[in-house]
Amino acid sequence: MVFNSGAFLVFFAVTFLLYYLVKPKYQWGLLILSSSFFLMYHVPAFMLVLAPVILFNYFTGIYIGRAKTEQLKKWIFIFSTFVNLAVLVFFKYINFIIENVGALLHLVNSDISLSPLSILLPLGISFYTFQVIGYNLEIYWENSEPERHLGYFATYLMFFPKLISGPIERAHHFLPQVKIEKKFNRQNITAGFQLILWGLFKKLVIADRIDPTTNMIFNNVNDYHGISLMIGIGLYVIQIYADFSGYTDIALGLARTLGYNLTDNFNRPFQATSISEFWRRWHISLSSWVTDYIYTPVSANKRHWGKFGTIYALIITFTVLGFWHGASWNYIIYGLLHALAVSFEYLTSKSRKKISSHIPAAIYIPFSRLMTIGYLAFTMIFFRFQTFGSALTAIRNMFTDISFKIFGLHLGLDLKDVIIILSGILIIHFVERLKAERKDIRLILSGKPTWIRYSVYYFFILSIMLFGSFGVSEFIYFQF
Repeated sequence: MVFNSGAFLVFFAVTFLLYYLVKPKYQWGLLILSSSFFLMYHVPAFMLVLAPVILFNYFTGIYIGRAKTEQLKKWIFIFSTFVNLAVLVFFKYINFIIENVGALLHLVNSDISLSPLSILLPLGISFYTFQVIGYNLEIYWENSEPERHLGYFATYLMFFPKLISGPIERAHHFLPQVKIEKKFNRQNITAGFQLILWGLFKKLVIADRIDPTTNMIFNNVNDYHGISLMIGIGLYVIQIYADFSGYTDIALGLARTLGYNLTDNFNRPFQATSISEFWRRWHISLSSWVTDYIYTPVSANKRHWGKFGTIYALIITFTVLGFWHGASWNYIIYGLLHALAVSFEYLTSKSRKKISSHIPAAIYIPFSRLMTIGYLAFTMIFFRFQTFGSALTAIRNMFTDISFKIFGLHLGLDLKDVIIILSGILIIHFVERLKAERKDIRLILSGKPTWIRYSVYYFFILSIMLFGSFGVSEFIYFQF
């Protein structure tokens, strides 16, 4: 049951109706029931993973807060982190470990044979695992008090709009909202449905229209060379942004209609002039999580190493960030490539600032953005392909038979597709440009006459109905 399915539409309509019919003090209970149904609709057994995680971290959080000595508090936190990571490793990385151990045994001519386990990856496990580790760490640092209401804590981890693909919410941001009784608020509901509509536009009109082309190119990488592959990679960058930011908009919109404010994951990432800035604008809830809970502690611990301590912390942080996405060496390489770029930017910050002072901003800024997007697109090769060999094939073919003839390329796109995709990108750019000027289009619309507001709504509804691609269902980040 994904956000852009008929089943979810029925589910959310029923949830929304009941949510505002029950007494406000019981709304958290309805959210737990709805979220349980939402998760079990996919695979009922997934609840057998999430429920113990909730109970375990509810009690460990309390015990960390109650610990009389620093040593006891530390050991409880270490134990809780070990258990949480063990659950994540078993479900997400065990077959990766088995595969690599098997490869090592083969190298030493061992007769031992290892077979992969037949297990499903529980939906949302990467997201709620990071949430509980951060939750316990904040209690350990004495920045937060443990939540003693099991229902509120369960709502924090299970809340269905963010359950499968985030954002990775901090407890201090989400839990106080659970404790506030929600009343029917027309302004919140209007804002929520505007976000949902905007997210569906990104997903169905842009991301899903690009999807057949990128799949065709990347599933047959040996048949594509030069400009064809470059265009394919560029399209994938646009696709993953439209897909994931579209999911985030829908999640934020669903939450807003229920009276909750979630963390926005994106802030005009393609305006970044460096990879460092890119990660302050892209998947913000994840990048801020690894910054606060990995980079900052590691860099502080290695401060005596000077610049090498910072680079060491960056390598550790981005390796975790890459590997978090999936059990593949390609994700680790993806993370290391970003660590390399950010380390280079850190070491050359003074010289680059001096160079930029001698170049007009009208030239330097667009050039920096172009270089950032180009490097990002290159790293996305490792993000998109599951094997190292296929990624290398794509890189090799990119620089083979280079031809700049755009027309006649077999990309699976006709003129209608190109016009729709380009128009969608321009609309996104226009809306984000307004955001950059601190002009929220929703606030602008709220001050306009009714006929203008509804004309805009109908435009997006008709665009989705007429130009949306309804053959693709899942969001890309569901696999993580």
